[in-house]
Amino acid sequence: MRPIVCIANCEEVVGPSPTWAAAGAVALIIGAIVVAVSVRRGRTP
Repeated sequence: MRPIVCIANCEEVVGPSPTWAAAGAVALIIGAIVVAVSVRRGRTP
């Protein structure tokens, strides 16, 4: 995949990247927490 915007060290992503896998996992966890908190707050009268 070619980079769309280049800030520093622009290289094409050729294979699996542990750094981006970890970043995606962290983003997923944070997103799940935000959704859970939103749902809990929406239920209170």
